Amino acid sequence: MTLKRWQSASLNVLVLIALVLPLAGCIGGGGSSSSKSDDADGLSKLSFFSDQQFVSAGQTVPLGVRLDTPATDNISVPLIVVQMPEGAFTVPESVTLPAGAGEAAFTVAARRDAQPGDRVEIQFATGAGYRLAEPSMVVVRVPDEPLPLVSLVGGDAAVSPAAAFSFNVQRTECTDAVTVPLVRTGSPECFSTPEAVSLAAGVCTQFFVGTADSDCTSGSLSLTILPPEGYAVPFITLESAGSSATGTDASGAASAVVSIR
Repeated sequence: MTLKRWQSASLNVLVLIALVLPLAGCIGGGGSSSSKSDDADGLSKLSFFSDQQFVSAGQTVPLGVRLDTPATDNISVPLIVVQMPEGAFTVPESVTLPAGAGEAAFTVAARRDAQPGDRVEIQFATGAGYRLAEPSMVVVRVPDEPLPLVSLVGGDAAVSPAAAFSFNVQRTECTDAVTVPLVRTGSPECFSTPEAVSLAAGVCTQFFVGTADSDCTSGSLSLTILPPEGYAVPFITLESAGSSATGTDASGAASAVVSIR
């Protein structure tokens, strides 16, 4: 009888262990496995630089997108666009990040007859070669009144390997401190520049310097500034359809190209 009681107790323990172990695996192991799968998928995270921008009627604004790690292959990202009202803006169907690139820029134009309060929501569609990170949507609005300008002053430049170059970021309203992001495309591996330029409260113009890599004998870098909240860039759209930015005003420009000669 003693032997039978021991066997019965052992069987109960084994049954209890068999029931508990799968449950423990579901509680702890399942979440860990999913997290590891997400981290190990090898896909770069894609996001916009900001979740809102402003553009006046008849003008354009640059929008920046970035990957947390450079693309290994060309990535074409479809854009989901919702306009209110329909047809008030011109937006590309997609944005492309070439192999090796970590950043890209594209422009959104407001038609000349766009009204204050008109808006467009632009969202990334899912696709191959990337996964979405926040912010994955940006809202572009037509402001109620003209906005102060921020611009890149210095123009296109040609430099020798290892040479330095410089630009100014300039604004027309200088009360508050702002940070102006720089989108760097082309051959960024051949140049060293800051990721953004900060202007302290009361500062209207801020100088920054970049350098060309001594190992690069050719290559070019396109620098595009993104306006901080409450500012616009001096793009002037000359076509009524608003499909391209074909001029700038006297305040400067939104972009410049540096080439190694």
